[in-house]
Amino acid sequence: MHKLFPLAALVLLFVSCSKSDPLQTGTISEYYPLKVGKYAIYTLDSTLYVSFGQVKETHSNIIKDIVDASITDNLGRPSYRIRRMLRDKADTSKWVDHATYLVTPTVGSLELIEDNLRFIKLQLPIRDYLTWNGNRYLPEEAFPQYGFNSTAHSRLDTWQYNYENVNSSSIINGKIFDSTITVSSTITDSTGFPPVNINGPAFKTIWQEKYAKGVGLISRAINLEEFQPRSNTYPNGYYSGFAIKQILVEHN
Repeated sequence: MHKLFPLAALVLLFVSCSKSDPLQTGTISEYYPLKVGKYAIYTLDSTLYVSFGQVKETHSNIIKDIVDASITDNLGRPSYRIRRMLRDKADTSKWVDHATYLVTPTVGSLELIEDNLRFIKLQLPIRDYLTWNGNRYLPEEAFPQYGFNSTAHSRLDTWQYNYENVNSSSIINGKIFDSTITVSSTITDSTGFPPVNINGPAFKTIWQEKYAKGVGLISRAINLEEFQPRSNTYPNGYYSGFAIKQILVEHN
């Protein structure tokens, strides 16, 4: 089975809005009202480059994330174990266990640990233009297996996240969600990608997630893709990195 790329999980945080803060627009638990047994099903398209960056592959699957258990993390904090299952789009019945990961609600944020990478996925207060370093716990090289040349891709630990379009309606997979928030990286660049000239480098950087009140994660788009120009070793240049597109199909 091919490896899926790290994804964010379903999350939970019980906090109350402060009446003294007029800019507070909601709580994390409103945008992810989760409990043990809650699930969400998504389509997932994963893109990667193989054969020394000469061939682009896209794999399409269905994933199901289930809040499997309430546990404690290694610091003794209340946390939730998320169980991820996988099936092919053509198979509507056979689910296979793929991975588990951990989400931990804190006083004002939501932490997620997957593949030993720790993210701050959501942060209070939820309001437009709020920024935070959601990758501050990542190592300097979060994905060394891709050999990134772009500083933006090799130093994810410096990234800032921000909220956009707080409390806006969105249409996902033909369904209207009345109140959503968008979390985007402040680093976004699609310079010359895909390249039209193999003599120069090209990059594509997108990291965006959308959450709906009363539902949770409804869509995700991540692109960390690079093209390096031709050389004696690679006369046609080569690609590296990955991309994912995740869309909500069903939830309880």
